[in-house]
Amino acid sequence: MSGDNSMFACHSELLQHLNSVTHRLPIRRTPHDNGDERRNWLIVGHGADDVRVLRPLQLSATTSKLIGVTERGESIVLIGFMGSGKSSAGALLEQLTGLPRRDTDELIASSAGMPITAIFDKYGEEEFRRRETQIVAALPNEASIIVTGGGVVLRDENIATLRRLGTIVNLTADEETLFQRVARRETRPLLRSDDPRRTLSELLGARTRLYTAAADFEIDTASLTRDEVAQAILSRLNSSNAYVR
Repeated sequence: MSGDNSMFACHSELLQHLNSVTHRLPIRRTPHDNGDERRNWLIVGHGADDVRVLRPLQLSATTSKLIGVTERGESIVLIGFMGSGKSSAGALLEQLTGLPRRDTDELIASSAGMPITAIFDKYGEEEFRRRETQIVAALPNEASIIVTGGGVVLRDENIATLRRLGTIVNLTADEETLFQRVARRETRPLLRSDDPRRTLSELLGARTRLYTAAADFEIDTASLTRDEVAQAILSRLNSSNAYVR
């Protein structure tokens, strides 16, 4: 197909799916029940006063690239600092939704045949990060609960992959709460220092903006039980506040 014909096809497809929308607008996914079939629809608009509901978006790869839309999968992706409650919330979400749970730290440890602390001790953090990126890249694009390690946001390619897989939820808590939680366990390799509290503070300061930038929305877990965290996540998802970016 010639360049002119290709552009014409893209233009026709845009007219068919977006009608008179000729510029980039915020696009978000919202669940819609159609009998027994659960489908994902898109909402397009600048705000509450300018919103249109469209049929499910099915654009070609060329058109998607042209308008800058990245289609999102159906997974719930949990990110956040150590001690934010990702593992416990992920386990409960698995029970509540019936979706399989995939914990990237567990997958890394399983593939290496050794615990995370041993990987850090033997190979160092950089090798752990390399393996983490490999595991994230290999996650199947099917609906699941994805629980990530605290440092997954350190590599842009990880976030790009996780965005394609689903909605990213950042679990947060204040520094004191996080420290109290992680102090209960001795399996945090990055906190094995002379001053764990200072180390935690420095890591949290360096990563907070990365979590915020990557997430579709955030849940503060400081004063919530595990059940409340899981329900808060599902409630936000059902209210359709996650945007395709």
